[in-house]
Amino acid sequence: MEYSKKLDSAIIKATNIFNEKNGVENKVRTVHRALGEAGCYRDIYSNNGSADPEKLYALMHALVTRLSPGVSASIMVMINTILPVLLKHANQTSKNVSDGMLDGTLVAAFAVTEPAGGSFVFDVLNTNCEKISSGYRIDGEKRYITNGHFADVLLVLAKSAQNKNKWTNCSLFAIPGSLPGITRSELAKHGLIDSPISSIRFDNLIVPHELCIAHNSGAIDIFNAISKERSIIGVASLIVAEAAILLLKKSLDSEVLTNVSQSRVALSNEWLELLLGRVSYLNSYRNIAMEDQEKALVSSISKYKLAKGAEDIIGKVWEIAQALPLKSDVIRVLDSFHKDSKVFQIFAGTSDVMLDLIFDLTKTLKPM
Repeated sequence: MEYSKKLDSAIIKATNIFNEKNGVENKVRTVHRALGEAGCYRDIYSNNGSADPEKLYALMHALVTRLSPGVSASIMVMINTILPVLLKHANQTSKNVSDGMLDGTLVAAFAVTEPAGGSFVFDVLNTNCEKISSGYRIDGEKRYITNGHFADVLLVLAKSAQNKNKWTNCSLFAIPGSLPGITRSELAKHGLIDSPISSIRFDNLIVPHELCIAHNSGAIDIFNAISKERSIIGVASLIVAEAAILLLKKSLDSEVLTNVSQSRVALSNEWLELLLGRVSYLNSYRNIAMEDQEKALVSSISKYKLAKGAEDIIGKVWEIAQALPLKSDVIRVLDSFHKDSKVFQIFAGTSDVMLDLIFDLTKTLKPM
């Protein structure tokens, strides 16, 4: 079956199952399971664990346009950020978790950011892991973690207390979210509502040795993972921008706007066509933005252009929409797109700072 047909079938199946009133967790789990069962994730990583960028883009496009940017964010943090880390490591824990994610049966969270800092976490990493006879003792707090309060598995970055070198003192763990010593709570959000975030505390959390997937070498994994995550945010922003334009174009043809002058409709359509042209131009940066880390700085610049350009486009769409007597549900969706685009731009920008600061340093590091 063609990949697009698999995606279409899985999303139709998911939307027929979940009920909006049952909450975001149910929506994310239902979509995730449907995509996994259809083989959509395994198709992306069928080439020796390397992601197929076209299929990755197709997945993201389908999630944004058929469901919501928030659902897309919740799914993509698992598929584009966490999975590559797990697939890189050959230990049994990584294999078990990655298999569950690929099949859609396990929801994972990227538990890296902390109260004192965002993407550039290494200088403010206060979550500590201490090696003990039975494994590791972990104490600390993570914040702003997508899917964090309901994830089955947490990918946790922690600092080794004995080692002062920030590049070799970070260990990475794949921890069941149900272990005693973990306290999770959902945080309020104003954008990307379908992508919930959480605070996670670890108090005297004891984890066995086998749950450590990268001892004292987690920093490089996380640097690459965050860069992968941020690299497609600009692309997602552009998908949102295009969806907003097409929604407004469709609304301009509806009967609701018959009381609007034809000149106003024509002018609005003219603006929207110009904005679609801008989308097409920005889309030429897509492949660069999704490049691997060999071109990290180029990728960083490109994705920021996409995120900023997309926000500008949606801002203009929103301005046009405000002058039209649109249905409340259309206004609600466009308002959501408008807010989400700002969140995406913030996410894209934080990685630029991180990349500028440490990309040159990583080139001098020896492989772990």
